[in-house]
Amino acid sequence: MVPVFKKNADELVYIIASNDFSGVGSFYELFNQVEDEELIQILSTGTPTV
Repeated sequence: MVPVFKKNADELVYIIASNDFSGVGSFYELFNQVEDEELIQILSTGTPTV
């Protein structure tokens, strides 16, 4: 294991992506950008704003 990972993690799992993998967003119909304020709201209250 790479030393920096060994120092910070118990285990490292790496999944090899296929050559045509273009990103996680391509697997979702709706994958919009989340603004900082919305993320802070979700993390602090557990519920997103509508």
